[in-house]
Amino acid sequence: MKIRVPQDRQSSFEPQVVKKRQKDISDIDQKIISMYTKGMTTRQISETLMDIYGFEASEGFISDVTDK
Repeated sequence: MKIRVPQDRQSSFEPQVVKKRQKDISDIDQKIISMYTKGMTTRQISETLMDIYGFEASEGFISDVTDK
């Protein structure tokens, strides 16, 4: 998954979901799996991630995570 970080010369940007220099996003995977096991559809999970975390996760990505 590609992550786009805005250019920030003063280093004031602080990501909310993926911290600086973090490569492991398994916390998001666990959240997706948790929502899926509670009966949410991939579309609902995608919308929830956008509402809460402000980033778009495609339904295909969510399906890949839940298939693992």
